[in-house]
Amino acid sequence: MNKMRHNRPCDDASRAFLVVDVGNTTIHVGVCEREALMIDFRLPSAASVLRRKGRRTFRRYSASYMPLSGAMVSSVVPLLNPVIHSLLRGICPRVEWLSHRTPTGIKLRYKRPREIGSDRIANVAAARELYGTPAIVVDIGTAITFDCISTDGAYLGGIIAPGPRLSRAALAEHTGLLPFVEIDAPPGIIGKSTVHAIQAGMILGTRALISGLLRELRKKMGGRPRVIFTGGQTELIIKGWNYPKIIDPRLTLQGLRIIYNKLVNRR
Repeated sequence: MNKMRHNRPCDDASRAFLVVDVGNTTIHVGVCEREALMIDFRLPSAASVLRRKGRRTFRRYSASYMPLSGAMVSSVVPLLNPVIHSLLRGICPRVEWLSHRTPTGIKLRYKRPREIGSDRIANVAAARELYGTPAIVVDIGTAITFDCISTDGAYLGGIIAPGPRLSRAALAEHTGLLPFVEIDAPPGIIGKSTVHAIQAGMILGTRALISGLLRELRKKMGGRPRVIFTGGQTELIIKGWNYPKIIDPRLTLQGLRIIYNKLVNRR
């Protein structure tokens, strides 16, 4: 985790703000200044934990940056939104919620834009600004999402597939004999035990799914798009995998930072 920085300028233009990515497994939080994400931390996506220690944790990590000017939130867990909103209103005067209606400057070429997860919009914003276009963002979390960005920076759509933890849970819950195993790389592709066979399916199977879908997406898009990996479970999959890629575990938070700045500049 990054160290806290002190002695920042005190003018309003440089005041710090929060960015919050509410996912199905974890809540990823960052403290930003205008041009940089300074520190980040994670909390479990559990209302009980947020009510008990959320505000204290937020204040502890942002203490060096007080007062905060606001917060930008992406959430794919609607049930947690009231808790998050209550928590943030206690420490930020302004809370923005990212959606397909937010004026991000990104063209959403999607049949029903309201169905796009706000985290995916944030990923597109960050990939466009930080890495250029065309691009494909692969976000490995509870679900694996592939988001395609055209040469002119528009969101084209993508793919959604189950992530490794979700696959593991499905095997354990919906079979009579298969155990709930640790997510780890197997010794080889041919499992010599049930545990190793499941691990091969989770890790190597996920890699094969990703590389196969990327191959097809690149054919469809043309133009040699960059591939950017992000998400809370990325490290489980990419460790030891020699696939050409950019890895940015804070891509979603960076996108929220970029979008918040755009909103501030509009007002």
